[in-house]
Amino acid sequence: MDDDLGGATEVGSAAATQRRLHNYPGRGFLHMTKDEWRHLPRGCKGSWLEGPGNRGYDFHPVRVALVGRRALSPVYIVDARRVEPAATPA
Repeated sequence: MDDDLGGATEVGSAAATQRRLHNYPGRGFLHMTKDEWRHLPRGCKGSWLEGPGNRGYDFHPVRVALVGRRALSPVYIVDARRVEPAATPA
């Protein structure tokens, strides 16, 4: 049955890799542990596409959270594996 996919598996794998959440510290990022992230209410956390800005990165998904009266901020999980975004193609 895999033959009927016509290569869709490879395309799906590439798309899944691009959607993987990136985890790295940055300016304005909240720093929290996995446990703190896990205990945030569902309505106060999510993900968004972080823009390239002047850091030389392509658009990439990062975690975001609403903590206290602050606006949504990107989140760096300090005790998780660090995942840097890809550089912007030249």
